[in-house]
Amino acid sequence: MRMLVAVDLSPASLALVRFAAHLASRMDADLVLIHAYGADEGRIAGPEARLSADRLLERLRAEVDRLVVGSGTDPGRARIVIGKGQPADVILERASRGDVDLIVMGTHGRTGLQRLLVGSVAEGVLRRAPCPVVVVPYAMLMDRQRPPLARAGAS
Repeated sequence: MRMLVAVDLSPASLALVRFAAHLASRMDADLVLIHAYGADEGRIAGPEARLSADRLLERLRAEVDRLVVGSGTDPGRARIVIGKGQPADVILERASRGDVDLIVMGTHGRTGLQRLLVGSVAEGVLRRAPCPVVVVPYAMLMDRQRPPLARAGAS
C-alpha cells in the first residue's frame, strides 16, 4: 500500500507526517510525501536574488526530508516528490498515476471570506481524488503532539 501525504511546510506539517507515519505503520504502507510550489516561491527580493530552479528544489527537498526524519519515519519507506503548480493539481496528478491507495492531508482552518478568496486545496482534492482521502483538521494537528490514532488507544 502507498499513501500520498501532502505537505505545505507549514507548522502543522510535522504533525501531519507523524499522523501519516503512524497510520502507515498500522497498514504496512509506504509514504510518498509531496510538496507543491508556485512560480513565485523561489523569488526572494528580485531577479538578481532569485534562487536557481535546482537550488530551490534542493532546498524544498531538504525541508521535506527534515519532516521525514523529525517524524521518526523509516527513510526507506518514504519517498519525496516536489512538483510545480497549484497544490490540488499537483496532488491529483500524482495520485492519478494509479500507484497511490490513500491521500492524507491537513486543512488550514480557514473559514468564511478567507476560504472563499483563497480556495481550499483539501476541498479540491476531495472532489476529484481517484482514491480515498483522509483530511486531518488543522486545529487537531496543532493542539496535540501524538497522532489522533495513538491518543484513541487504537491497536
